[in-house]
Amino acid sequence: MTRSDIFQTALAQTENLRSRYPGDTAIQSIIIQLQYLIDLENRKRSDRDRLDDIIIGVLTVREIEPLDERVADLLYEVDEQVELMRNEGKSRFAE
Repeated sequence: MTRSDIFQTALAQTENLRSRYPGDTAIQSIIIQLQYLIDLENRKRSDRDRLDDIIIGVLTVREIEPLDERVADLLYEVDEQVELMRNEGKSRFAE
């Protein structure tokens, strides 16, 4: 599964979770962050400095894991990809 596929699947699953828990601000925040990541991965955005603002992992531990472990596992994969993206950006600047 590509990074883009992971982000798209996570978005779909999180939107499904939102339908079960409407009004949950943590879920809404994750959706906004996922949309940013998808846009960044698809080169519709170039503001990589916002990667440091992504807190999907923290929100998942605190808010999502108690609601749905399957969605939480997927969001942990997203968090791993975000960390890779951060490292990719740092290595690009080091050259």
